Amino acid sequence: MKNMLRIFSIVVIAMIVVVACSKYFPNIKGLEIGIFNNKEGEVTTITESSIQKVFEISELQTSNCMYNSIVEVKNEGETKTKYYVAYKGTVVTGINFKDINISVDNDAKKIQLDIPDVVIQDTLVASDSLDFIFTDKKYDKSSVIQEAYGKCQDDLKEKSENDEELLNIAQENAKQVVTALVSPWVEQIDPEYVLEVN
Repeated sequence: MKNMLRIFSIVVIAMIVVVACSKYFPNIKGLEIGIFNNKEGEVTTITESSIQKVFEISELQTSNCMYNSIVEVKNEGETKTKYYVAYKGTVVTGINFKDINISVDNDAKKIQLDIPDVVIQDTLVASDSLDFIFTDKKYDKSSVIQEAYGKCQDDLKEKSENDEELLNIAQENAKQVVTALVSPWVEQIDPEYVLEVN
């Protein structure tokens, strides 16, 4: 849990840095978010399209989760175990900004952002983390590395897709990151607006 909080903090800080850099260094390539580039005397109103400019990047990673697990590997169609392999891996979750539903009520001064469900964006097994226990020395061959790596990748993908706790934490992280991205912009344009992220 401490690792997840640390990772979330890093993600939020990184996003705040990007937004801050876009404000103070608008000509840096890759930071043309354009949300703070109002000219003096120019009036900016809060609309769905103006909020969409905050989300010009299409995907956002909301968390990186470390996994430790063990896989049992058998011969195809057999019940006898060849070996067990322990591994460490990383699961990356995120959302697609294009799928955020934006609703602005200017009369009530309310902005509602409905974010999509997080998805597993990537899974990666650290190949140098594989640790084997062989049931028979005949299976201890250099060729086993490739097979084991594939089995570990499959295991990590399957486990992460069914890990409700991981997905729930990632969803909360996504809400907090989106809030951290939009709040400074809303505060600058009109601090009377209330932001709600679901």
